[in-house]
Amino acid sequence: MRTNVRFHFLDSLRGFAVMGILLVNAADIMNLGQNAEVQLHRQIPLVENALYYLVSTRFVPIFCFMFGMSMGFIIDSASRRGDPAWKTLLRRLTVLLAIGALNSILYPSEVLRSYAIGGAIMLPFVLKLKRSVLLLLGLLATAGAYAVMGGGEASIPGLFLLVSRVVSLFLVGIW
Repeated sequence: MRTNVRFHFLDSLRGFAVMGILLVNAADIMNLGQNAEVQLHRQIPLVENALYYLVSTRFVPIFCFMFGMSMGFIIDSASRRGDPAWKTLLRRLTVLLAIGALNSILYPSEVLRSYAIGGAIMLPFVLKLKRSVLLLLGLLATAGAYAVMGGGEASIPGLFLLVSRVVSLFLVGIW
């Protein structure tokens, strides 16, 4: 029987993404600048624009990627134990939705609810489709979300599909 394997690099990457999300959203969370005057058609400086695209917008996709990988690990773990993976994941997604709902009282822009809802919607696909189909659908959905919406919450379903079963298989195969 296989023992549980921890991927410390993935734990570190998850922590990096969470800390980055907190850093990027710190001003919004603390309501800094809430009384600032809105400037319509403001010219955004090149450095601010570069920081936004190279730093600020990178943490949520990393965290989303990690979330999808966790789904794959949970599915693998449940199947090794002989438990129905859908029950385990649905229970976890329900708890995540509850935490997100409570968190949204303090911070309305939180994303945990979107992860829970996106994960629940993608769950049947993740559990039933072949890995190659998940990879293709994930690539198409993620590319489409970035092309049409610029990423953000629209990229959650595609990233879940992309990594939920494909990357976890790759990592388990390596280690």
